Amino acid sequence: GLLYYLFFGLAIVWATLASKHREKIFVFLTVGALGAVIYSLVLAYLSFVHLRVLCLFCLTTYLVNIALFCLVPRMLQIKFSEIPSYLLKNFPLLIGPLLLFLLWNFVGLFFFKGITPKQEARLMVTQRGS
Repeated sequence: GLLYYLFFGLAIVWATLASKHREKIFVFLTVGALGAVIYSLVLAYLSFVHLRVLCLFCLTTYLVNIALFCLVPRMLQIKFSEIPSYLLKNFPLLIGPLLLFLLWNFVGLFFFKGITPKQEARLMVTQRGS
């Protein structure tokens, strides 16, 4: 998570300084910000609906992702309604960021280990015994 925000910040600085690669960087940032918002929505749903937990840190992260998604079009000086046409116009530039986004999520899911119901039952027994 922290690497994503560091990368995002550095990419914004690079895009503002490097006019030659500005369009490519902003396409990458748009896809990254959109992916972060979608990911945040999924995590918020899981947190609020399934776990019934309101985590202040998580909520802050969701809000930061939404703010970053709102920031990118402003920096591009386009309206939100123009984002789909902007992305379609720059579709060849999207292939790299989309593949990187899919790879990043695949690697994250590959290494993510959830708690199975059996493990949860053992944790509950351990906590009661303490």
